[in-house]
Amino acid sequence: MERRRIGRHDRSVESDKGENEMIFYTDGSCLGNGKSDAVGGYGVVGVNDEDKVEFVRSKRSNGTTNNREELKAILYVMLHYGVRCDEWG
Repeated sequence: MERRRIGRHDRSVESDKGENEMIFYTDGSCLGNGKSDAVGGYGVVGVNDEDKVEFVRSKRSNGTTNNREELKAILYVMLHYGVRCDEWG
């Protein structure tokens, strides 16, 4: 099976709960970046080892920045699905 990279922050992780491997694609963006009336959000998509979408999450925020939203998406995956420290090296 061929894997296609469709995002900048894709990461293959196995859940701490012993579930099958998934690849997560994350992204964040913001309109009016850094301004008090800025509106942004992040999105996360989880794809299983058969390339089927298993999980989708998005959230909107006010008064945010692009960088915050990018990091929120990555942190969401790490906090809810777990990442082993030895994978980051």
